[in-house]
Amino acid sequence: MEKWRKKLRKYLAGSAESSSDFAGVELSALFPVLLRLALNSPVPVVAALPDAVAVDKLRGDLDEAMRLLRSSSRILYIPEAGRGKLLFPGGESRRARALNLALAGEFDLIVGSVHALLGPAPSPSETREAVLTLRPGMALSPSELAERLVKLDYDDEYEVTTVGEFSRRGGIVDFFSPAHDFPCRVEFFGDEIESLRGFAPETQRSTGEITEYRCIGRAGITAGGAAEADVFDYLEGRDFQLAIFQPTAAFEILGKYSVPGAEARLESLISERRGKSRLTIWYDSGEPADASPADVLPSAVEYSGGVGAVGAADLALAAVKSRLREFLHAGGSAVWFAIHAEDLPLLRAWAEKAQLAMTDVEFSVGAFSHGFQLPGEALLAFSETEAAVRRETAP
Repeated sequence: MEKWRKKLRKYLAGSAESSSDFAGVELSALFPVLLRLALNSPVPVVAALPDAVAVDKLRGDLDEAMRLLRSSSRILYIPEAGRGKLLFPGGESRRARALNLALAGEFDLIVGSVHALLGPAPSPSETREAVLTLRPGMALSPSELAERLVKLDYDDEYEVTTVGEFSRRGGIVDFFSPAHDFPCRVEFFGDEIESLRGFAPETQRSTGEITEYRCIGRAGITAGGAAEADVFDYLEGRDFQLAIFQPTAAFEILGKYSVPGAEARLESLISERRGKSRLTIWYDSGEPADASPADVLPSAVEYSGGVGAVGAADLALAAVKSRLREFLHAGGSAVWFAIHAEDLPLLRAWAEKAQLAMTDVEFSVGAFSHGFQLPGEALLAFSETEAAVRRETAP
């Protein structure tokens, strides 16, 4: 097993404080911290980030780490459906699916922006009552199914091509539930379901028989954006660890874009979770003064403003060399991650030319957005994307 893999596994296996504040945690180095918290927590962890962009970046790194480490941890991502009366394309259906999973499933980690977690949602009882699992032989008429789909806000269309649509032709009803990645063709014999078949929306052709198909509500938010429920209501009665990244930015975004009362709701959750020693907060560098220092850091210093693109790349490359020599001199090890296996020879050649392919430097495949440091394990990791912006200036 590679050194980097052993060291990362060792870090993740270490104990994580159930209630603490940390300073200097950056998004580029967040995934090991969050993953360790989730792996060692006796209860599910709910991670709240400032915005959807941060969630997307974190998701890529988390999913890649899970794949490389062959972890079986269960992660649920809560998407935003929109902001105010502005709906994101496909967001409502994806959110409806996530809410159903939150209600019925058991997860080790739930991740979302503060707006996704605190934005309006149908009540858990409304979501639960909307679920109907169809099976062959079930007593149900075509008109009853069509009426149910209309009540659940499905669109009646000539053909079903996307999530949240249905179509009826005599004794056949096609519909696309947010609970699935494909639509279903329900064939009836009188007032009984005779068969269920998946089909391809592009060709409308059947892809084969299926044994059951879950119909759920289409709505991931309520009409007009007004609701008293949010994602945390779906966790009622269950203990959980609340982890918040960059709370100052989170509150600013809630104040600008979320529904009235969202800021007070988050403040209440923070107070309640802190009282139960179920709160972790990761602050920007410099706040608060009594917070513990981060134990995962970015891989190297980034330079941008005031020096120009070429100058920034040169300074960054010098910082990489300095940090790498420092780690290796102290007995540490380093790894360069290539996004694809076919990129490894190119990455190695670049590193050799830049005098970065030293002893105890490994090269491996890993699609991470940024590199990171584990000072406690003496591990320094760089991503291919960090190398890419510097290749033109390598000596």
